[in-house]
Amino acid sequence: MNKTGYTEIDTGSFRIVFNVPGHPDKVIKIVYDSSDRSLEMNRKEAEGGFQTSSPLTVKVFAAADDYLWIISEHVKAIGNWGDLQRF
Repeated sequence: MNKTGYTEIDTGSFRIVFNVPGHPDKVIKIVYDSSDRSLEMNRKEAEGGFQTSSPLTVKVFAAADDYLWIISEHVKAIGNWGDLQRF
């Protein structure tokens, strides 16, 4: 991924998150253990009906048929009261 312009942003228990070159507003979340639990996490995020219910939810733009990856909105975490007030 790094050789093609993607850079790692974060790693969690089930997924690695990379930027999407040329799209600073999007990230790609890739499942790295392909367990049922990990794929289910991506599926739930990709198919979540809540995505259009609020401007505060993360939007998903695309997903692999098997949910090994999803492309979603790149959001900045609100880490303190000042961040929340600015938001």
